[in-house]
Amino acid sequence: MKGNLPAIGGGSGDSGEKDQAPAPDDTKTMDSSITWNTLIEGNQFNSMKLSKLTQNPKHATFTGDIVLSGSVVKKDTGYKFHVSDFTKSKLPLMEEQKGMLIVDFENIDDLQGSLQKANEEEAFIKFIISEYHYRSVDEQIERSITVNGVILDGDYKEVNPQ
Repeated sequence: MKGNLPAIGGGSGDSGEKDQAPAPDDTKTMDSSITWNTLIEGNQFNSMKLSKLTQNPKHATFTGDIVLSGSVVKKDTGYKFHVSDFTKSKLPLMEEQKGMLIVDFENIDDLQGSLQKANEEEAFIKFIISEYHYRSVDEQIERSITVNGVILDGDYKEVNPQ
């Protein structure tokens, strides 16, 4: 289905952020080296805001519309998304994140058709996401995204997240 792409922040190019006024006092902007102990609900990282934080188990939900690019990988446990190095810096990454970033999908049922097509063609794909989840349970770290739209081969498809 071809459609018009929504206007979403986080595109490539210089956004002029250097000339923007500082964030209001109630919203702290985090740098690229985030530690769990420095997280506070309402913190801002690029265009994502920390909207939910729990301590036990550790779970942080960041919200904000951004575009991520990369490739879909099929594993025994289902589909995973390998976020490109170019766009992973848009996400709020914890300081232990090094190298490749592979995430799960929160709304996998809504994405099955697009993921299967991308995997068959080994295509570069773009996802418009609204949430990024970071979970740490018993030293196991899980990351996932909620997808609102898929851009594949120039076609845009809207997704209805759960």
